[in-house]
Amino acid sequence: RSALLEKYPSAEAFSSSFALDPQTYQHFLSFISKKKVKLHASPSLIQTNNLKQLISSNIARNLFGYKAYLQMMNKTDKSVTEAISVLNGSDAAYQAILSGKK
Repeated sequence: RSALLEKYPSAEAFSSSFALDPQTYQHFLSFISKKKVKLHASPSLIQTNNLKQLISSNIARNLFGYKAYLQMMNKTDKSVTEAISVLNGSDAAYQAILSGKK
């Protein structure tokens, strides 16, 4: 925990640069296997990425709180990223969505 906080002193720093390394991910899979937690199927690439996202988000929550968890989860949420894109874009993009032309 202290090593992570030293490397990532804020939720923003964590969100922008943390990447779950393969060794930690494998350790997690071994842990759940020992605890007899069964995955419903062999993890596909999408499921693997979602699981990694959940693990990273929960690490953020444990270090920085629930807001950091949401920040991490929202990075890959298509609805959230599209909304941010529209809000940061031109008024024309927003009007196109309202008129159903997008």
